[in-house]
Amino acid sequence: MSNNQNINTKIITPTGVVFSGDTESINIMTSAGEITILPNHAPLISKIDGGHAKLRTEDGEQIYAIGEGVLEIRQNSEVIILVSNAETATSA
Repeated sequence: MSNNQNINTKIITPTGVVFSGDTESINIMTSAGEITILPNHAPLISKIDGGHAKLRTEDGEQIYAIGEGVLEIRQNSEVIILVSNAETATSA
């Protein structure tokens, strides 16, 4: 479980978990437009359009190229990103 300053984040594809860890924020493109997820975000389920996900961690920004999928924001700052494919695009 994460504390008030972090988001327990997982990026999952059909072949397995691509990322699992604490993040400070997430930027991702949904079918309704790009959103920024911060700790304690309201629960939400949304379709993800392919593109990228930017995860800010204590080590910097990690960018993942992702396919289409589903985003679930749960209570207690948990985010599950289920996508058809994902791979590291860059690290800052």
